[in-house]
Amino acid sequence: MPFFAETISLTTGDTTIHFSLYSDFLIGSGILLIIMALYIRQFRDSEYIGYFAMLLLSFSIYSIFYALEITSTEMYASLIFYKLQYVGISMIPVFLLLFSISYTGRVNWLSYGKMISLFIVPMITLILVFTTELHSLFHKTIYINEIGPFFGLDFEPGIYYWLYQFYSMILILFSISLLFKMWINNRASYGTQLSIMIICAMLPFSIYLLYLAGFFPAGLDPVPFVFILSVMLVYAGIFRYRLLDITPLARSFLFENMPSGVIVLDRKERLIDINDFAEEYLGVSASDLGRPVSEIPGYWPELLDLEYNGKEMNRVELKKDVSDNKMWFSATLTLLYDKHGDVHGRMIILNDITDRKLTEDILSIQHDLSIDMGKHSDLVSILNSLVEHLVTLEAIDSGGIYLVGDKGDLDMIVHNGLSPGFVAQCRHYDKDSLNAKIVMDGKPVYVTYSDMLSSNLVNTLSEDFLSEGLRSMTAIPIHFEGKAVACMSVSSHSYNAIPKQTRNGLESIASFAGEYIARARIQDALNRQKTDLENLFNSMDDLFFVVDEAGNIVSTNESARLKLGYSEEELTSMKVTDIHPEESKDRVISTVGQLLCGYLDSCSIPIISKDGTLIPVETRVTNGKWNGKKVMFGISRDISEREKHENEILDAKNKAEEASRIKSEFLANMSHELRTPLNSIIGFSQLLSSNPFGNLGEKEVKYSDNIMTSGQHLLDLINDILDISKVESGRMQLEYETFNSSHFFYEIESMVKHLADEKNIEIYGQSDSENFEIYADRLRMKQIMYNLLSNSLKFTPENGCI
Repeated sequence: MPFFAETISLTTGDTTIHFSLYSDFLIGSGILLIIMALYIRQFRDSEYIGYFAMLLLSFSIYSIFYALEITSTEMYASLIFYKLQYVGISMIPVFLLLFSISYTGRVNWLSYGKMISLFIVPMITLILVFTTELHSLFHKTIYINEIGPFFGLDFEPGIYYWLYQFYSMILILFSISLLFKMWINNRASYGTQLSIMIICAMLPFSIYLLYLAGFFPAGLDPVPFVFILSVMLVYAGIFRYRLLDITPLARSFLFENMPSGVIVLDRKERLIDINDFAEEYLGVSASDLGRPVSEIPGYWPELLDLEYNGKEMNRVELKKDVSDNKMWFSATLTLLYDKHGDVHGRMIILNDITDRKLTEDILSIQHDLSIDMGKHSDLVSILNSLVEHLVTLEAIDSGGIYLVGDKGDLDMIVHNGLSPGFVAQCRHYDKDSLNAKIVMDGKPVYVTYSDMLSSNLVNTLSEDFLSEGLRSMTAIPIHFEGKAVACMSVSSHSYNAIPKQTRNGLESIASFAGEYIARARIQDALNRQKTDLENLFNSMDDLFFVVDEAGNIVSTNESARLKLGYSEEELTSMKVTDIHPEESKDRVISTVGQLLCGYLDSCSIPIISKDGTLIPVETRVTNGKWNGKKVMFGISRDISEREKHENEILDAKNKAEEASRIKSEFLANMSHELRTPLNSIIGFSQLLSSNPFGNLGEKEVKYSDNIMTSGQHLLDLINDILDISKVESGRMQLEYETFNSSHFFYEIESMVKHLADEKNIEIYGQSDSENFEIYADRLRMKQIMYNLLSNSLKFTPENGCI
């Protein structure tokens, strides 16, 4: 492979190195680059300084060894200097790229692997250059060409040479583009510094392109000569514009990435600078730079009213609608002064204080809610207070509170900001419903507008929400002692998603609301029981009293108040002795003591009403506790009606007894008056029956016997009436005697014979065959037998027998 051309023969003579003004210029330029590289080491606090120093060293190596190359007249020496140049040449594109990436704040691009890969091509290039005699990849031929006052190597490039040039141009162009982009974004403040950087990179690169295009004589490399101009520019930048003291990177990084918006206005209220934060929220772009802010459509009018108050900064807080969300900003105005102390412009700092305001609002709401809920004891009032405070949170404008039932079902108790139709549709959920399961799961659920539109939720929960116009909602279980007791279901008609701070606030409220709700539910149950008991006691006709150990009336029922004519306040301010007559107070005091000790459980001491009416009562007492204190429960029954009835019965009894006495006296008198003529009748009938003169026929004698028997019977009846009166008066006495049964039964049969004949009833008796003595009250015995036979005749049919 022919490598050295025939021009090698030109390299003869004793002198091998010829220093000239050009070579000295290049060597001086290289040394100056080394000095500058060492000087900027004082700025080692920035990573890009190291890359910039290495770039300068690469330039210096390139310049110095190129100077030695063009002074050498020997092929061997020139080739060595040429190879050593590439130690610097191959590294220039890499260090320029590393410097540009670091300088423009894109250090995150520079991973360890990527940095290693950048040096692969330079290392291959060095290997190929240092072994160029062995191949034709980098140079096909190489020779010394005398160009004016100096010598230079000339060569025919190989294929890898052009690949390397393409690789280098790509890195250099990309580096310059990064610097140019930074210049566009920071030209207002750091345009001069960045311009110097770009010119320092563009000058050698432009000459390099011209060199590759063949605009310079063969063997002459003009790039090192241009380095001195770049060095002069860098020197001016460092010492005149403090190029590396405060870098555009710092300004860009801080200005564009600071968590605040920065708006810079000149004295004529024209926009001269704005960072990304302010652009995003104000709707202002870089194209608006130079325009008066009053003519920029997106500029907030509130910022136009900011005025500087003496030495104090003017600060206001603004609530703005940004991307369908409400956000809070603080705007602070400061004046910008030039070096003469004159006002050069104004700077407005915008800070996003949404999180802080939301946190403050939430803390304020939590504080107010705790106080408000603590004031109430009934459940509905606490739930109303809770939902009223919830809808004041950012993004929340509606909602309701569900209580968890004993079986796990949900019932909406209170609501706010929801339509009646929606409330009716969502008022109750069974324990097997999705809503109830979400609550029992115990985790908050947040539904955004996109969730509602997704196929997973359409036709389930989202249908109700979308029809109501809701765009986001949440269901947050409220727990007490590890058990779900309620659920906060709140929503928004305007926010597509509930903000994070609001979510945190809702969950924080739910964490302490459970205790209030549980306590209110217990109190509500106690109130219902109390109400039921009060209704029970008030429905009683009896008078109910609660009396403490000191004899004070603690409580009464409605019947007691109505009966006594006192109000509840009046009775509870009185002692039990005050509702008894004055003459009974000592007895009342004694009785109360015995009742408290358990010696008595009832008493009958009358009470007196407010108008002085004496009310007889019968009181039963039970000892117990009321609000933790020992008391007596007394139930007094008004016995006025009962005493009235008892008196009426007693009067009736007395009247009946008096009537009975009068009747008995009357009967006794009447029977006496009747006996006298009856005895005469019986006596004369007996006389006739004996027919003393013998002039009466048998029939007449029989009639006389009938008169005697009937008279005797009538006399017996009169005696019976007298006996009845004796029985009623308790003076009845039996007169025992012995008499013959046959004659006794004959008399009985004779007494009822005429009654039996009327119904043709035969009377049979054993007295005819058996005759015995009877010891009894003959008259009473006869009355008994007569009554028995009369009843028998009455119920025996005709033609019968007894």
